[in-house]
Amino acid sequence: MKLAFITTNFGFGPVSKTNYIIKAMREKSPQSIMDFFGSGVSRDFILNNSPVDHVYEWESQDGIATLAEAIKEYDYVVNVMEMDVLPHWKKEFPRMILVDSLNWMWDELPKGIENVSEYYIQDFLLDQKNINKEVVDTYIINPITIMNPTECKEEDWMLVNYSGMCNPFTSPDFFSRYSKSLTKIILEEYHDKFERIVFTTNTYLAAELQVEFSEYSNIYFECLPHDEFIELMSKSRLVLTTPGITATLEGRMLGKRMGYLLPSNYSQVLLSEKYSFLNPESKTMKLEDFNDSFAISKELPESIAVPMVNERIAKILEEYDQELRKMVKYVSDTAVPYEKQSIEPLGQEQMVNILLKKERGYQYEH
Repeated sequence: MKLAFITTNFGFGPVSKTNYIIKAMREKSPQSIMDFFGSGVSRDFILNNSPVDHVYEWESQDGIATLAEAIKEYDYVVNVMEMDVLPHWKKEFPRMILVDSLNWMWDELPKGIENVSEYYIQDFLLDQKNINKEVVDTYIINPITIMNPTECKEEDWMLVNYSGMCNPFTSPDFFSRYSKSLTKIILEEYHDKFERIVFTTNTYLAAELQVEFSEYSNIYFECLPHDEFIELMSKSRLVLTTPGITATLEGRMLGKRMGYLLPSNYSQVLLSEKYSFLNPESKTMKLEDFNDSFAISKELPESIAVPMVNERIAKILEEYDQELRKMVKYVSDTAVPYEKQSIEPLGQEQMVNILLKKERGYQYEH
């Protein structure tokens, strides 16, 4: 079987799920050919972490035509959250598999979903409003997360995870300002309270932060291979993270003491509210904690909500330093450990098993 993988260049979350799926497929079907098409942070992540055969440069802005020519000989295209290609996918293209971890966030089924052969929805924060098996062959799968987490002795370390810090709707300057503002507060409050503090993010921001805060000792700014990141998380006494899904699932699997930082994008704003609603013990920062007028209506279309969120986060960074400092101390000092979870089977294992079974049936029929 020959598989092409694509994903949205939106931080480390979607590409981490892509990596988990690739590893599960490599374990179950080692002879399969698997290639990745992508750019930027996602491409770098796959190059450093995944057992793929080839990595090719492609951006969704390049258009579907450039991808279509490159993938015409593949059996499947596995698409993790790259929604822009769906309306343009044609019957003569390879069968597309869509993996969606944000189904709960959409107002309706993704546009172009009828062009997809199989739709895999991650069962995390899931409601039933956007599921219609009459429109597309749909599977609800368990969370896609850590395979075989190993026990590590906990050290007197703090992990601060900013994750990938990139998306198509936001300038790099925004993420630079965000990470510098939070890092300054965290170091001023905690640099002498831990044996080691490690900040993780993309390569470019890690280098920028290293220069900005070079006067501190026992402080590290890293873009780590994923296995090393998981080991670091396992060893850390406290984890502060942006409120993304992937790091949350990994922290839960490891039973970590976690506090959530200021959201850095629209989906994280919604996630902070979800975490707080579902578990009041979750230590989150919501925009309205800084000013009641910063609350984002769930009724707003995403095209309006995204720039509004960016504007309000920027205002918090610029005008609410003392309030932000208090919130950092609150989520750090009161964070409680998650009860360690076990998921069997993992979502990527379910997906790979279904795909391999279907492929055997397809080959028999043809």
